[in-house]
Amino acid sequence: MRIINAANKKDQNSDNRERYNKNKDNCQERTTGPLLLFHYIQSIAKDEGITQLWNGTITSLLLICNPVIQKFVYDTLRHKILFHRLLRQQQVAKPIVLKPVEAFLLGAVSKAVATILTYPLQLAQVLLRMQKKNFASVENCHANGKHPSKSLHASINKNHYTGTVDCLMKLYSSGGIHAMFRGVNAKLLQTVLTSAFTFLTYEQIIAALLRGYIATHRGMCKI
Repeated sequence: MRIINAANKKDQNSDNRERYNKNKDNCQERTTGPLLLFHYIQSIAKDEGITQLWNGTITSLLLICNPVIQKFVYDTLRHKILFHRLLRQQQVAKPIVLKPVEAFLLGAVSKAVATILTYPLQLAQVLLRMQKKNFASVENCHANGKHPSKSLHASINKNHYTGTVDCLMKLYSSGGIHAMFRGVNAKLLQTVLTSAFTFLTYEQIIAALLRGYIATHRGMCKI
């Protein structure tokens, strides 16, 4: 019995020790998380320069115009449809809203226009990120004493961009407008459907709120 009790106590102690180690590791991860972030920021500023901390900011700021263009096109078309419907409508108390099909099509068209106008900037941003990733892969290979693959070297030597404008110019010189919109079909398929269903839901919520408001207002007027 003493041997069994001693074995049980030993197992409990080992379990408690494992739990303590796990909790300790979790605490260390929580405390070192922000410190690691500042460490990476410091290392980037030290190795590549402080300006690299804002690398790609201009392109990201320019891409803010994507939702702006989308909302502008959507509101312009929406107001025109509702204005013509208001002129033809006889019952003033009836809410003037878009039909589900109209909201779906307007959401798709507005997002398609915004995506097409800003796609070259998005493509340039992706290519610059891929180039930076390839450079990092080559540096890691040299640091580990390995030789980078020929395809990686060929990709870096063939497509070397110094910035967004340089990337756009090289894309245009290599393949014209077609090269600047390479892969736009997949992007449109991704964004257009999402926007269409988003504005469809948005208009349905507005229609429900307007009907509820009008019904409440009529009830108050009768009282």
